[in-house]
Amino acid sequence: MYQPNFNDPRVISRVQLALQFVEDFVSPHKANWLSTRAIDKAFGQGQLALSKWLRTELLIVADPHWNHLTGKCKSYKRNQDGYQRLKAQINGPAPQITPKQQSELSSGNFEYTEKSNRLWNPLQNLPKRIKRPLLAKNGYNYNYDICCAAPRLILQYARKCGMTIETPHMDLYIQDKTYVREQIAQHTGLTPDEVKFVINALLHGAIISHDDRYSSIITGINGKHSALDKLKENDYITSLREEILQIWKSIKPHRQLNTTNRLSAKDKSKTYRELEELVLKEIQRYLVRTNNRGLLEHDGWTCMNAIDMNELRSLVRSNTGYKLEFDWIIYE
Repeated sequence: MYQPNFNDPRVISRVQLALQFVEDFVSPHKANWLSTRAIDKAFGQGQLALSKWLRTELLIVADPHWNHLTGKCKSYKRNQDGYQRLKAQINGPAPQITPKQQSELSSGNFEYTEKSNRLWNPLQNLPKRIKRPLLAKNGYNYNYDICCAAPRLILQYARKCGMTIETPHMDLYIQDKTYVREQIAQHTGLTPDEVKFVINALLHGAIISHDDRYSSIITGINGKHSALDKLKENDYITSLREEILQIWKSIKPHRQLNTTNRLSAKDKSKTYRELEELVLKEIQRYLVRTNNRGLLEHDGWTCMNAIDMNELRSLVRSNTGYKLEFDWIIYE
């Protein structure tokens, strides 16, 4: 049975739109005529799984009869139980934060603990459904992420280390991650988020195995063994794995190894976190210099003011040599 991914901001946005629509136009007590076009605009096209699910959760058909000649539409009532349940799930309980955390939100002076080349703050650990409204409520409306952070930075580092071979499959993923994830999802039956997990896991040294003692992948795709077999057969994944092998082969001579034989998964993760730290510190300095309060979150941040992305890209490239692109959304 379909269940929405409430960690996906696109799902949250669609659910919020549907909730607002039924709140404005659909009574729980009196039937209302609703056109298919109006419902599709708020809920999404009727054949989509999320749209079907929202219709079940939020609408009750009061009169199924319609007539295209007279313009009569089906009539609906609001499914009040589903509406209340979904609204509570989206909004969540009022977040319980400490006075110190509220002080940090108010001042923008976030205290971080540095560990494993990352800056940690307890606010980062709040669930997204709670953290995002909390940040927005306190004026932090602009969320940015480094687009394809790990593949982008590791590939550029390999080029710095002297790698000259072409990497068309990694290049395509960096240029159009959505397309690649959807194509592999269609072939394997995985979700695009699961495909994202697989590619990042492969980049950090995971193998494709049915045994979770040797690989995190089978656990990360929720035990979908048939999908794992299709991953092994997927031409794009096969070629990508070869490119990843060459990337780390180029990097290996430039790293202090935990082992004399190969780069371990731990070595690869450490390499990435050092690259991430390098560019995030430049971004942190940029936020301070532009008086833009922001909460850092590993490969991204949420800040009060919109940034000049061209200026930031230029600054990071000038000071680190790495070329970045950013994904961004606005928290309402």
